[in-house]
Amino acid sequence: MLLWQMPHFYAIAIRKHDEYKAASVPMLPVVKGLRRTYLQTNFYLVLLIAASFLFLPLSLGIVLVALLLSGAWLVLSIVGYHKMDEQKWARVMFIYSLNHMSILFATIILYCIVATVF
Repeated sequence: MLLWQMPHFYAIAIRKHDEYKAASVPMLPVVKGLRRTYLQTNFYLVLLIAASFLFLPLSLGIVLVALLLSGAWLVLSIVGYHKMDEQKWARVMFIYSLNHMSILFATIILYCIVATVF
């Protein structure tokens, strides 16, 4: 969750850039700009990919789901940044972050249910 939240909140900060700027809230996109926020987002996504292996003691399947979700998020970030305007990119990144966490948690819950039944 710690690594997931940074790209999630950076996407919100980009979407609400003008509001944060008007309120003098020092969010990364306001203080350092979109390019720095993009690089920082990708840094946390790479860490999130690496952290997927922390699920290994629980299940290889969960590791693979986490790797797939996090890897796809990084690809979406890189491709989207170059092909979309900043608002669309931020919206897509935000929506993906919600799907990422929902799918990962659902996978963990299903694994725990199935593991206790069998």
